[in-house]
Amino acid sequence: MLYITKSDYDKILLHAKQMLPKEACGLMAGDWSGGDKWVKQIYILHNIEDSNSRFAMDPKEQIEAQKDAREKGFRILGSFHSHPKTPAFPSKRDTELAYDLQADYCILSLMDLKKPVLKAFMFEEKKKIIENPIVYME
Repeated sequence: MLYITKSDYDKILLHAKQMLPKEACGLMAGDWSGGDKWVKQIYILHNIEDSNSRFAMDPKEQIEAQKDAREKGFRILGSFHSHPKTPAFPSKRDTELAYDLQADYCILSLMDLKKPVLKAFMFEEKKKIIENPIVYME
């Protein structure tokens, strides 16, 4: 399971809304025990693709986030990005680019701005998609 606070969810949602109509992206860091991950830090990164259907994180910002997480004693748990006009499910490109079988890949759908949907996914060998439940904490 992926545990995230309401305030961290709100950071992701705000960033995604501010980036509309383009995709937003970032990293999540925190603690990891067994199959459970607790998000403790959200890193807002720039989408260097500058697109509404693709994203690529700024490599320099990724390195800075990884260093900051390490200094705080956290691990990078995974990433997030938004889908401005499509469901919260990995696209073919998302699946092709998923290289870390231990990471969570979160997708925030903004198809309905009144009802945004955040889902977390993991990938097994041969790119089998597994939804990882999200638990929201105060």
